[in-house]
Amino acid sequence: MKRKIDKEIYDELTNIMIKCSIPLGVFEIAKKMNIDLPSLFYEKLILNSGDKYKEQLSKNLLGIYGNFFATNYFKGLGYDVINEFPIYDEKNNIITKADLYFKDKNGIDNYCEVKTTHQIIDNIRNYMDNDIDGEVGKYVDKDDEIIKYKNIGKKLIKQVGKLSLKKSKVNVIVFNGCYIDSVILSELNDRDVGIIYMAINIDDLENYINHIIEIIDCTINEKRTLNKLSA
Repeated sequence: MKRKIDKEIYDELTNIMIKCSIPLGVFEIAKKMNIDLPSLFYEKLILNSGDKYKEQLSKNLLGIYGNFFATNYFKGLGYDVINEFPIYDEKNNIITKADLYFKDKNGIDNYCEVKTTHQIIDNIRNYMDNDIDGEVGKYVDKDDEIIKYKNIGKKLIKQVGKLSLKKSKVNVIVFNGCYIDSVILSELNDRDVGIIYMAINIDDLENYINHIIEIIDCTINEKRTLNKLSA
């Protein structure tokens, strides 16, 4: 059972997050994704602690920041971007939501799926092992990581299938450095799905987010009004 955050703590956490360089636009994007950022930080850094929860928080923030930067990119091109745009079936039931929607300069509807991830694969043999920091001769179990990236690929193909029901332009937005295997690329090409790369490197974005989390965590630990709640 989740512990409810009171207003004083909520406001103090919000102020800390803003002072630690989380833009107001990130709060707005998170809200559209049905994520309350101060409550998320409260759960992952105050009610709980440790690397496991920080990793969960980092994963959440990667998705939010991905949508934030993609939204700003297309707004910068002059498009009126709508986040979490609903897609309806023939019976007028919502079947999914596009991360971003905009009408381009040719008047064509564009539905976008944002993937803020290091890899998108279909076949486990296509997994790219970029871990160069491991000790020589030491076995590292990569099964969970491989399955994670394979599931991302599976869900992506399923999602673009739903977005394609509108018979308009479908785009997958990823970040520089994201590896997409040949099977996924072929499936996207067969569906006439465009791939747009953001100039921001996925590793740099993840490192930036982890840095912000550490700064906020240190700041929280210095605040008695926040610390006493974790007791």
